[in-house]
Amino acid sequence: MQNLRLLIAMLTLLASAATPRPAAATNVVPGRALLGTWHCTYMAGGHATTYAATFAYAMGGIWMHETDSAHGAPQGEALYTYDSKSKTWTAVFVGSDRTATVFRAVGPSTTHIVYHSVYPDRSMSETFDWPAPRKYTLHFTQVAGGKTIRSNDICTKT
Repeated sequence: MQNLRLLIAMLTLLASAATPRPAAATNVVPGRALLGTWHCTYMAGGHATTYAATFAYAMGGIWMHETDSAHGAPQGEALYTYDSKSKTWTAVFVGSDRTATVFRAVGPSTTHIVYHSVYPDRSMSETFDWPAPRKYTLHFTQVAGGKTIRSNDICTKT
């Protein structure tokens, strides 16, 4: 049943992505400055690990595609888009463990985006901040089993 829900969610997102968008829709998180490879440090619960995040345009420039890898092994992928008409951000994350999460955010900012999960549940939030041209941060929070899980990522481009 969960696989069916995931399939329906992904098909819905893909169908909406196939709809032609005006050229302004290429303004994705935060555009050309994000393209290329970033060196990131993930920190949670006193543990830190490094990974690379590589960004490229996808689907004619209306989506931004992210591929994460650590020590040469894929860790996950994501797609991001911004719908300028509704001022809504959408982020779809898929992991190497076959999990999927869909986030939404509202507002036109490309330097501070607060996402809230809509699939598989509403227990997660992630804040994207762009404090400098060659640095971005992610702050993740999830409430699961009565406990709050937090992590932070700091990514720089050299």
